Amino acid sequence: MMMDTFSLTSYAHSLLLKGGKPVESQTQVNTSVRDAGLSPLDAQGDVYQQATQHFQQLGYDVALEPYQERAVSSDIERLNDQIKDVKRRSKRAVDRYNQASRHIADAVVDGRPHVQGISNLIENIHSGYQKKYGEVVKASTQYMQDVNTAVGKMSQYITAGSDGKIQLKPEALLQDMDKMISKYSGKSYSGSDPGAYFGGWSADFSNATPLTAIKGTQEEFEFWDKKLSGQGFIVEYKNNEIKIYPDMKPIAEMYYSVTHSSATWNGSDIMSQELQSLQTAIDAQKNAVNSSVSRLLETFRQDNSHFETLVQLLIQLIKDLNQNNNSLINM
Repeated sequence: MMMDTFSLTSYAHSLLLKGGKPVESQTQVNTSVRDAGLSPLDAQGDVYQQATQHFQQLGYDVALEPYQERAVSSDIERLNDQIKDVKRRSKRAVDRYNQASRHIADAVVDGRPHVQGISNLIENIHSGYQKKYGEVVKASTQYMQDVNTAVGKMSQYITAGSDGKIQLKPEALLQDMDKMISKYSGKSYSGSDPGAYFGGWSADFSNATPLTAIKGTQEEFEFWDKKLSGQGFIVEYKNNEIKIYPDMKPIAEMYYSVTHSSATWNGSDIMSQELQSLQTAIDAQKNAVNSSVSRLLETFRQDNSHFETLVQLLIQLIKDLNQNNNSLINM
């Protein structure tokens, strides 16, 4: 089950307002908020917005950094740097989570078992968001690397021709590329009739293995769909399972470009200018794949930072709850 940050903050807030008895519905939460002189939460906001609003109404400062589109890149070296940065940040997020767990364990041992409810919700943040998003990132970067490897094979099927021309072997090139791509597309080239297969190629997701599959609700599907669709990914939902695939339009465009070159399937000479145009077209589609993964990495970096902030605030909230309990005991 995916985390519910709204429930977590509602639970903590209700402990402050109700003396330890949790509020059970959003209507009750908003009633309690109004009773405390605060504004009702935005029911249309996502979990980030609701959690942020709740903390802000409780008087906590939630410092958020803006999304940096300029950080998105198609350059493979910069992407490798992004990947390393995400790994470092993910490790730090796990450390933050472990720190929060220690605070909760101390509170429970100290005779405040109601904090266990918050502990369970923090676990949902950790396993329901960070781990699952990490799986998407890991699978997506592997897909990107496979696409780059497939495109890199082009040089193996280009040789010097006659009269200053270049010999290109389209079928051999596409067949080799398709071996890398087929594990994502749900289909593979049989070795015959390349025109029929590559000419109108499209992925078959009904037969493909997704980048990742997540058991979840319609609400969770909408979360991932909003986060990833149109950003280089396809998100599908069926039988309470969310499946995330790479958008393979760039691959279809690559295949189309090679298929429509003037070279014969088994290889023939083409003008160097045509080869240059073909390489430019293929590189553009490869860069589209790279940019989509770069955008995913930047989004994950930002969201991961946001959740780190929320976990830190939850640690402080637990401390405040403990202090509140001590005050009640001493009254």
